[in-house]
Amino acid sequence: MEIEKEQLSNELYCQAYEMEAMADLLIRKETERWVSGFADMIVEKEHSSRYNWILKYVKNKRVLDIACGVGKGSYILAKNGEAKEVIGCDLNDRAIKYASIRYKHPKITFVSDDAQKFTNENNFDVIVSFETIEHLPNVDQFLKSIDNLLSSNGLFIVSTPLSSIPHDTNPVNPYHIQEW
Repeated sequence: MEIEKEQLSNELYCQAYEMEAMADLLIRKETERWVSGFADMIVEKEHSSRYNWILKYVKNKRVLDIACGVGKGSYILAKNGEAKEVIGCDLNDRAIKYASIRYKHPKITFVSDDAQKFTNENNFDVIVSFETIEHLPNVDQFLKSIDNLLSSNGLFIVSTPLSSIPHDTNPVNPYHIQEW
């Protein structure tokens, strides 16, 4: 009975989170977080494509998905990419709770932490950072942290939106601090 209550509570939590994502899309016309099935189709396609593109790099690797959002990408890496282990890290506690429920997998651990300050006692073979650095106030600190977390022959895969000017410190997107 307690397990059923917990499952129901988790399902209600996820449905409420998904309704918020749908409201963001329908009312505010924005999709800043990739909640699969509750995001603009272009966002869905772009995010899925990025993760599917890197599957060949993660097989049997220890992977960090930094700023993982709600965890679908981490799940793709663990399940379809056959990563040995995936740590999905995001600053947003609610997104991590959603990820832990919707994208639970034996090879994934979701943690709530700051991408600029995240530490781990073991290095990673692959670190993935999709659509993250444009949100960060201290990109240099973030890159130093990535360097410390990456194994000596590791791979850092990063993407960011392209700006029409070399370094835009006043981007149109209100969630972005800078764009390149």
